[in-house]
Amino acid sequence: MRRKLIAILLIVSGLSLLVFTLIRNNTNLTEVSVLPSGEEVVVQNSDFIEPSDLTKHENKIVIDKIGVEAEILEGGIEQLAKGVWHLPRTSNPKEGGNTVITAHRWKYRPPDPRTFYNLDKMDLGDSITIFWEGDEYKYIVKDIFEVTPDKVEILAPSDEAELTLFTCTPLFSTDRRLVIKARLESVSSSTASVMK
Repeated sequence: MRRKLIAILLIVSGLSLLVFTLIRNNTNLTEVSVLPSGEEVVVQNSDFIEPSDLTKHENKIVIDKIGVEAEILEGGIEQLAKGVWHLPRTSNPKEGGNTVITAHRWKYRPPDPRTFYNLDKMDLGDSITIFWEGDEYKYIVKDIFEVTPDKVEILAPSDEAELTLFTCTPLFSTDRRLVIKARLESVSSSTASVMK
């Protein structure tokens, strides 16, 4: 009798796991991403990627203090749902000017390295490293502030080489944007691959 009960429990558990997996893989999940302008963009589950799906790329961001180490994605707004996104029509480290990068705070949570979940833990003087096209750019945080979503001035070009990071704040809200401004401290050339 006891063996029969265990066998039935194992079969039911196995079937439950199978049904759960089938439902999860076939559910049309969506996410709403919010641009700095407040525009909402819906992204389907087919647009999401997991870290294990990433291939080697040269461009990444590393913020040791908050556990960020992620590929910097380029392209349209759908990239934001995948991780750290370099905003189109903003500069990049190689060109100088204002390089603008954003990521969600709540889509991925620590220890996932693609999240800006702990961006509010950054302090003046903290370092941020960008690997871009084979070179290493070290930035030092010079300003931390919040703006409303309509304050697109944070995207404006600048004469000096700087990095702008932003994400929604407070946590689990799209009411405001937490902005980190950092100045370029140093550049070093790297011939080794920068992705682990």
